[in-house]
Amino acid sequence: MSYETITFEQEGPIGTITLKRPERLNAINVQMLKELRLAIDHIQNDDKVRVLILTGGPDSKGRPCFCAGADMKEAPFPDTFLLELNDLFGRIEDLGKATISAIDGVCTAGGLELSMCFDLRVVAETARIGDLHLKNLGVGLGGAGASTRLPRIVGLANAKELMFIGDLIDGHEAYRMGLANRVCTPDKLMVVAGTMGQKIADMRPRGVAVTKMHLNLGTQMELHQALRFADVIGPFADAEGMRELEKKQAAFGMKNKKTSEQKSPESSHLTEPASSGKAVPIKPGLFTLSSSSDELPQLIGTKCKACNEIYFPPMRETCCPNCYETAMEELLLGRNGTVLSYTIVHMPPREWQGPVPYAVALIESSEGATFYSALTDCKPEEVKIGIEVELEIEKVRTDGDGNDVVGYKFSPIRKS
Repeated sequence: MSYETITFEQEGPIGTITLKRPERLNAINVQMLKELRLAIDHIQNDDKVRVLILTGGPDSKGRPCFCAGADMKEAPFPDTFLLELNDLFGRIEDLGKATISAIDGVCTAGGLELSMCFDLRVVAETARIGDLHLKNLGVGLGGAGASTRLPRIVGLANAKELMFIGDLIDGHEAYRMGLANRVCTPDKLMVVAGTMGQKIADMRPRGVAVTKMHLNLGTQMELHQALRFADVIGPFADAEGMRELEKKQAAFGMKNKKTSEQKSPESSHLTEPASSGKAVPIKPGLFTLSSSSDELPQLIGTKCKACNEIYFPPMRETCCPNCYETAMEELLLGRNGTVLSYTIVHMPPREWQGPVPYAVALIESSEGATFYSALTDCKPEEVKIGIEVELEIEKVRTDGDGNDVVGYKFSPIRKS
């Protein structure tokens, strides 16, 4: 499909729309509006596209530019323009796929409104972001949701500051206000957006869609309604996921078995655990553990060689979210950790065999990796911030080959 005012490119599961009206700072006119609607419809119906990134091409002088809003040079617009613009923004907001806007240069008025329809925003340090409706038009409501979406994203006080004063802010200030999810140098803008997009694309598409729906709608509900809404849609979202998970368990079990047979300690780049046995890598969720007695389940993360940041689950073939470098190495994590924070869960996943309610904690490993895990062998009232916990493997069922399907949890260390 050919366009005049935008381009659409797809690389793997990530689709990228680039606004291309350099002579008008990528301002939205009737033609761009129509082409954006066509592109969004195409993306919605194409299962191969799992994540959408929107950015702007450079202006006529080669400077970075996102979008300057509606093209006032073409005003007055047709009577239906604002209705169609709001319909487009609603379609983007409701798109059953994750969306990211990558912003550098001018992002004002309708351009800001457009960016706020996206789930995430990556902003370059050199961006110039602001809402100029009140300053230029005398009223700050905006034609496509400025005064409605902005306070929901940055808070009421920050929204008033941006709209009342009309100053342009850079990427760092946008990040401070909560408008930007990431801020980076201009040369890293698309790298950071692409890395975030790839992580999301690796998730189960149905899970992303249902999670996005609940986040969007749940924030508009009263707490009790939102919790019950999650109870209703949770099992529906989980049915497909459980089928996929069981397929992965079988494949992972075979791969794990072959790896343990073929890999000698001398050829492994992992440090052996203190106790005897080969390390069986643990990933979040369930995994298959063969009956071999010399296998020892172990948390395996990755470490950035550039900044030494440690991650679990392991991050491979991607850049470090901390410094955006790509040199990552596997690291064997310890079996102990410390609880940093926790929450009490009242609706258990179907494989959970423990009592309800139970605690899910943010745990820091001894090496510095942080991750969430269910806590077992304790009552919710016994959980405290700072308590020490240790890895525990719990059998859920046996697969068709006689291997144990297990999950990992952590339990408090009982000090005598």
